[in-house]
Amino acid sequence: MDRENIKFPGAPHFGLFIVYASLITIGVFLIENAFRFDLTNTWDVVRFFLPFLLLISFGFYLWKKQREINNTLYLFSITDPLTGAFNYLALFQKIDNFLENDADFTLIFIDIDGFKKYNDNKGHIAGNEALVEFVRIAREIIGENNIVARFGGDEFVIILKDIDDEPANVIQKIAEKFNLTTGLKISYGITKPRKGDTESTLIHRADSQMYKNKRKI
Repeated sequence: MDRENIKFPGAPHFGLFIVYASLITIGVFLIENAFRFDLTNTWDVVRFFLPFLLLISFGFYLWKKQREINNTLYLFSITDPLTGAFNYLALFQKIDNFLENDADFTLIFIDIDGFKKYNDNKGHIAGNEALVEFVRIAREIIGENNIVARFGGDEFVIILKDIDDEPANVIQKIAEKFNLTTGLKISYGITKPRKGDTESTLIHRADSQMYKNKRKI
């Protein structure tokens, strides 16, 4: 998963709440009980501040752990578990965001030709390995600033937003390398957003173009 293309949600605030509550408690405690301690005495200083320092440290620890757990769960929610590519839901969110911001990008819809037969002949493990290999090759060629997502089954979508090469050249490089490592070929359709497009119309247009190209094979 390309972290540059992931916007993590904000960290939970329970740990920070403990930190803030501790600071407020320290302030109140200082006002009410400072006269009971000799703050020029090292032992009194330790007894006075140590519980609060431990509480604050624990609060920061909870905040950090909650943030890590939250980010991990978020990654699971937007990631295809087999290939590590973005999943269907994340793909639509990305496209929606790009369309809302009038971003300049190219969408490529990809289908692996003869994948069912490949699965039947070589087995599902080999089929899964081929899907993983496609994502690996795609990422290697398009770089971290562009997106590869698994649309479903043996269908993928690539979004090119920041790349110097022409989209047709990029997908051809992916196709050639994928064929070299797996013996499989791909069909694809390329499109760019038009005025009034939604996620569905954009993908449908690329999908239709892909099937037109597939029929030519």
